[in-house]
Amino acid sequence: MLCILGRGIEKVEEQWIPTQYIARRSKNNEHLGIRAKEISANDDDPRIFIAGGECNVFAASVLFKRWQEKGRVPQIVTFAAGRPPYLSKESDSTLSEGKILKEYFLARVDLGETKIVEQSHNQNSWDDIVETLELARVKKLATVCAITVLVHIPRCREILRQALQKNPQFRSVEMYFCASEFVLLDHSPNFAFLWDAMISKAFVRTADYERRAIRTLKESA
Repeated sequence: MLCILGRGIEKVEEQWIPTQYIARRSKNNEHLGIRAKEISANDDDPRIFIAGGECNVFAASVLFKRWQEKGRVPQIVTFAAGRPPYLSKESDSTLSEGKILKEYFLARVDLGETKIVEQSHNQNSWDDIVETLELARVKKLATVCAITVLVHIPRCREILRQALQKNPQFRSVEMYFCASEFVLLDHSPNFAFLWDAMISKAFVRTADYERRAIRTLKESA
């Protein structure tokens, strides 16, 4: 199973699209859902962080096509990207991150017999990991490749560790994480800008946030 671990959508005029690699967050460090103009990864603005919705779904399409060429197509592609708080005020009750990311993905691949599953109710990374493990368990799938941006992977691994500890039924599923940046860098020189982005102020800022989030997870376990 291939899992795309979200990382947000944002509105440009009246259209919802996946987030760019960087985005400006709210004062409470939450997604705003609005694309910021004229920002860069090395801005001093403390609200600019790594997002990566577009990066994740593009990398997922690259992986999917690569597996198709090798005859190893996943049975399911799931979008672990539900309806976080920043979407709660939207009048369209069907709107979710997964819905938008799925549209972007389907425009780039020939799905064949692979099934799509949207996890429309997830609100955070814990939900994303646990619901993906449950889906794999129910569908009797042994392996999950979860794709997300590099800076998000350490926290995902800690969530996975805790989820397996608390839910022994998930231990039949092997979940591993794949950094979307490295998939894209391997795919085309057009993504060379990601090397600089991964040592940028925004990346360092996001890594600091992720370290604090991991510490909170461990303290609350």
